[in-house]
Amino acid sequence: MTKCPTYCKGCIYRSHSCGFTVCQYALATGQLRGCPADEHCTRKTTKNRVGTAIPNAASKNKFN
Repeated sequence: MTKCPTYCKGCIYRSHSCGFTVCQYALATGQLRGCPADEHCTRKTTKNRVGTAIPNAASKNKFN
């Protein structure tokens, strides 16, 4: 997990964990982000979270 800057506000992958705001793109998708967690991020998604399911990578976990 990577600490998120203010730029990430509104992204569906931004989450709060252990007192930090972090990017959980890899956890949610099972793929590495491939870009920095800053204004150069190409994975930022700001769709409305209500009724939007974030893909769950648990069933296809590629990190084990």
